[in-house]
Formats: sequence, C-alpha cells, structure tokens
Amino acid sequence: MELNKSEKIKTEPDIDILGPEQWQEYRAIRLKAFRTDPTAFGESYEREEKKSEAEMRKQLSDPNYRAYVAKIDNKTASLAVYMLFVPQHVEHCAMISSVFTDPEFRRSGLGEKLLRKVLDDLHQNPKITRVRLSVRVDNEAAKKMYEKLGFVQCGIGRKEVKVDGKYYDQAQMDLIFEDKL
Repeated sequence: MELNKSEKIKTEPDIDILGPEQWQEYRAIRLKAFRTDPTAFGESYEREEKKSEAEMRKQLSDPNYRAYVAKIDNKTASLAVYMLFVPQHVEHCAMISSVFTDPEFRRSGLGEKLLRKVLDDLHQNPKITRVRLSVRVDNEAAKKMYEKLGFVQCGIGRKEVKVDGKYYDQAQMDLIFEDKL
C-alpha cells in the first residue's frame, strides 16, 4: 500500500496494545524503526537485535510499559511506546519513549491517530497528569505533530543521542493534562 505523501489513511487503523505473546511483532517493528531512523532512538539496532525472546516477553509483561501498534490491512505500520514512572514523587508522569511510523505510511495521519489513542489511555489513568517525550531537534514533521497534540517544547537535551560518533540534540516536550490538576 504505497501512499501519496499527502494522502490520509481512509480506513481506521486497528490499534492494539501488544502483550508478551506478540513479542515477535514487537521485535520486528522495533528493529525496522532502529534500522530506518537510527538517530531517533536511544537504543541501537545491534543491541535490540540481541535481545532474547524472554527479554522481549518480560518487557511486554511489565504493567508500567505499554507498546501500541497501528495496523493497516494487517500490516504493522506504526509503533508508540510509553513507560510510567514508579517513584512516588514522579508517579504522575509518563514518558513516551518510542514513536515510529513505517516510511510507507508517513504523512498519512497514522502516527497522529496512534498517539491520540495512547494519550487518551494515559488521560484515563487517574495518576497521570504529565506526559513527556524527546524528539531530534531537526525533525520538524514530528515536532509539528506533537505540538498539534498539545505538547510544548520545554527544553533542549544537548548532545543527548550519539550515533556513530556524532551527537544529536533532542527537543524535550511536555503535555500537561490541565483538566486533571
């Protein structure tokens, strides 16, 4: 399904939260993400590839970790992952640690639909009032999408990511659920 860059997804994607039994699907989309956009993530393809089935299943079993995928025609096309903070003084915070949309589906609205679902679920969590993420400072398309969803840039993580000896700055962005304060 090759999309014109300005074409929106016409059918609603199937959005699922992956469980431990779906570890292979999780592994495949993460490896594709790390291979496609190595400077967008804190982890590397090489290290992720070495993770065992047991490690993947354990991660997907953690109640403070959620991996969402959006599928179009049964093809996993987008991934979003969040982690909840456990320490008492920051348990109101969640961090979106991974967002990836297959290049074939970018600029179609799919990533935004997936993140809206993630944010709706986080909003339903009675503890969560703040969501944070970081994005490479030069990734204007992603930053615009996050801003459209209500995120505000609150800082710059200088030289936060290092890939092949080169440093990349990350924009730190927050979303506060003001209605829950």
